[in-house]
Amino acid sequence: MNVYCIYLAFYVIIYYILLIKGAVMVFSKMVEEVRGKLQLTQKELADILGVGYHTVNRWEKGHHEPTFLVRRKFDDFCKKHNIKFEEIDN
Repeated sequence: MNVYCIYLAFYVIIYYILLIKGAVMVFSKMVEEVRGKLQLTQKELADILGVGYHTVNRWEKGHHEPTFLVRRKFDDFCKKHNIKFEEIDN
C-alpha cells in the first residue's frame, strides 16, 4: 500500500467522522440550500455551472458528487453570493 492510499483512507475516515458529528454539510444539502437562498431552479443553477439540470437533480438526491472542477465552480459561485456553509444548519 503506497502513501497516497494511506492518505486517502485517512481523509475519508476523518470526513465521515466530521459528517456524523454534523461538522460537514453533505453536498446535496449545500445545493439545496443555495438554490433555496437564491431562488434558482435546477436548470438555472445547472446553466450557471455548465452542467445539465439532471446533474443538479442527481446531486440533490445524493446520487452523485460533482467533479473537482465543477465543485470549484460551485464554491466560487457561493463565495460570489456570500453563502457560507458553516452558517447553515444540517
